[in-house]
Amino acid sequence: MKKLLLVVIALATASAHATKARLTALNQDTNGSFYIIDTRNIFLNPAQLSVMKDYLDFEWGKQSRDGTDSDLADNEGGFALSVGAGKLAVQLGRVGDFDNMVREINGHMTDLATVLTGANNHVAEGQNNVDVIYSGKAGGDMSWGAGIAIERSKNTILNTGRQQDVQAFDVRGGVHADKWEGFGSLILGGHSRTDLGTGQGKLDESFGLHLGGGWQFNNDMRAFAHVTYDQYDASIPNVDYNGKRLSIDGGVAYTRSLEGDAHMFATAELYYLDHSDLSQTTGVDDEKYQLFQLPLTLGVEADATSWARFRASVRQPILIGQGHNTMGATANDNNKYENAPNETSVAAGVGMSAQKFNFDVAVAQSLASDFQHLEVSATYTW
Repeated sequence: MKKLLLVVIALATASAHATKARLTALNQDTNGSFYIIDTRNIFLNPAQLSVMKDYLDFEWGKQSRDGTDSDLADNEGGFALSVGAGKLAVQLGRVGDFDNMVREINGHMTDLATVLTGANNHVAEGQNNVDVIYSGKAGGDMSWGAGIAIERSKNTILNTGRQQDVQAFDVRGGVHADKWEGFGSLILGGHSRTDLGTGQGKLDESFGLHLGGGWQFNNDMRAFAHVTYDQYDASIPNVDYNGKRLSIDGGVAYTRSLEGDAHMFATAELYYLDHSDLSQTTGVDDEKYQLFQLPLTLGVEADATSWARFRASVRQPILIGQGHNTMGATANDNNKYENAPNETSVAAGVGMSAQKFNFDVAVAQSLASDFQHLEVSATYTW
């Protein structure tokens, strides 16, 4: 029973083949998977660091980013190292939870983004972010972990001389055992502010709480759930918004070993999102982004040789999907969807090993907006 979760869900040796590129090829969030063991999971549940080998990782990424006109890089790197009875990890450049909420505002709450930033039309994200995580054993098969993500930067908007100031502290903790895990995070002091010349555009997160967990039913089935709640105030002189974001994600994952060191998985999820910016000013419209979906994901990972492996996946919110995006007062700004728009995402990747180095490349494309995502990763383990 020891390390059952590693044996059942790994889909490959996680400590050797674990990168953003791998998770991208399997249509997973690159900040961690609920049911595939990967070193990236330490950003979801810090306690999983205790079951990982020591490593150095280097990530090159490029993807379409909400609120911008061109693809931008998401590069990062770091290490995990045994220190005394525990493990220490440091990651440089990771996109955190506060930044991801800002990206959603830039992509789907465009009226608010324009109000807060003027002609720039892009609420600022943190730059040169830093994560620090420590994990240790709690006795038996249980591990614990804690960490903090720091987002703090100031940037001058090109050709204007005006500054954008970003800050957020994301405190995380979790526990992990063979059959279950629980984790959570709390965002403290989150803000993104833009100098408008006549005042400041302010996005201040007063409260952000994210909670999740998983349970291994047997060798093939795992259930998981994740709930996030963020509350913030947004304003410029004489205009105020009250923002709230609630997301609920839960589902079941089925995994199966195939011939020739191959593994496949299938998951069915229920995803709900309600993101609202409620105007507190007369004459200024509310803005909402709401989703109710049943995402289905299918994937496979297989060793081609002792030093090469292939992986591919497809993900789609099937049949009952509904969406509602209100970005203004006119009929053209009030968009409703049922089983649309087409968000089918297909991804594929290849990994190669050379002694203690592992190299991964992945490409993903979503039909929703001709979205393309490229990841290249290198990991050295010992």
